[in-house]
Amino acid sequence: MQGNRLALPALELAYLFHGIAHARRPVIVEKMLPEIDKLVAELGKLEGKNEKEKESMYGGGKGGYWDDYCLAMFLKGVCMRYVAYPVSYSISMDPADDTETAFSGS
Repeated sequence: MQGNRLALPALELAYLFHGIAHARRPVIVEKMLPEIDKLVAELGKLEGKNEKEKESMYGGGKGGYWDDYCLAMFLKGVCMRYVAYPVSYSISMDPADDTETAFSGS
């Protein structure tokens, strides 16, 4: 229905195969979240339009505005969850990343 267009295919697969959970915090912050923010900015250009205009103007006229908006918000939430509460095996051991002390008990 969307003309073979996917909004965030790599992140969808990363979520599906638990790639976001296994990613280190800098990867999430520097690579994944900017991709989501780029899509949200594109969707934001249509803010203030009515529903029919959003669907007809977005995605080359193929629609999918709300599908992509919901996907972006969902993936952003998932990424932010792992930034705030990373799983133990994905914690960065980089001394420049001060998050390790928060989990080491010191």
